[in-house]
This record gives sequence, C-alpha cells and structure tokens, in this order.
Amino acid sequence: MKTAHDLVEAARKEIQEVPLDQAEDAIKNADLLLDVRDADEYRAGHIPGAVNISRGLLEFKFTNDPVSYTHLRA
Repeated sequence: MKTAHDLVEAARKEIQEVPLDQAEDAIKNADLLLDVRDADEYRAGHIPGAVNISRGLLEFKFTNDPVSYTHLRA
C-alpha cells in the first residue's frame, strides 16, 4: 500500500507551479480556484471566487470512498 509520502511525491509530479510574476494571470484564467485550507483560515481571507474544500475533507472523502472522483468542467 502506498504511504501518504508516496502519494504526495506522485502528486508533486503532476503539479505545475506558477512563478509569482505570473500568478495574477493564472488566477484570472483558472477554471477553478480551490482553497484547501481550513474554513477559519478561508474566512480570514481568500482570493475572490475561490471555492473552499479543506484538505482534510478531501483526504477523508478519497480515502474512504475510493470509487468517487471529481470531474470539473468549465
């Protein structure tokens, strides 16, 4: 079974980091801005239009329901 570390390393290979000087354009052009912080952090301040689903909730959902998946479409 894969460990959390294995999963993080695999995810990092799929993540495209955006340099700070390109962040504003990336945000404007994003189909979805997902803020994975806890709700209290989100309420304290977030990017307008961002959707908040905490990382813990995502991890719980995908760990306990392996047949679930998310399909996001613009």
